Amino acid sequence: MKSSKSTTKEKTLKEKTLPKKEEPKDLFVGKPFSYKKSPVLASQFARVFLVNQTQGTHKTKTKGEVSGGGRKPFKQKHTGRARQGSTRSPLHPKGGVSHGPVPHTKRLKMSFIQKRNALYQMLSEKKELNNLFLMENLETAKFSTKKANELLKQNNVKWGSLVILGRRENAKDNTIVFSSFRNIEGISFVWVGDLNANTVLNSKDLFFEKLALEQFYGKHNN
Repeated sequence: MKSSKSTTKEKTLKEKTLPKKEEPKDLFVGKPFSYKKSPVLASQFARVFLVNQTQGTHKTKTKGEVSGGGRKPFKQKHTGRARQGSTRSPLHPKGGVSHGPVPHTKRLKMSFIQKRNALYQMLSEKKELNNLFLMENLETAKFSTKKANELLKQNNVKWGSLVILGRRENAKDNTIVFSSFRNIEGISFVWVGDLNANTVLNSKDLFFEKLALEQFYGKHNN
C-alpha cells in the first residue's frame, strides 16, 4: 500500500506538469461595454435622431397659390347662398388647403457626451444579451460580393445583423469593401466612425471586424 504522503506528492507533480487551461479573454471590455442603464437617455437619442432625419420641405398650397379661381362661383346677391369670391376656396374641390404644413427647419440638439453615453448603453445591452461577435480582418485584395457572402456565412452572420468595419489607409480599399457589401440583402454595415446608438438599436447581432474594434478602442477607451 502506498502512503498518503507519496500520493499527495504525485498529485502535485501531475498538477505542475499538466498545462493549465486558459479561459477565453473577453474582448469587449471597458466603459463602452459596461455602461449603466438609462432608458431616458436611449429614448432621447432615438427621438433626436429621427427628428433630425426629416427635411422639413413638405408644403401645401393655399387658395392664393392654387392656379385658377379668377371668377366668382355665382353672383353676390339674390341666390340665397353665402357669398363667395373664388372657386379656389378651401370649401371647393381643387381649392387651396387651409392651415397646411409650411417648410420649416426643426432640429433638436444633444450634447456629444449624451450621444456617446447612449452608444455605450446600447453596446452594453448587446453584450448582456450575448449579441456581440468578432470577425477576422477582411482581405481587400480581389474582394467581391461573392467573397463577402462567403465570409458572412463562415462567421454565421444572420439576417438583420450589423457588420462594423474599420477604415483602411488606402481609399481604394475602402471603396472595394463598400461596393462588396452594399448589395447584400438583409445585412447592413457601417464604418466604425459612423457607429451610433440608433444603428445598434435597430440591429439584432453586432459583428466587429478586428480592425474596427481596435479603432473603436483607440477612440473611446482613452
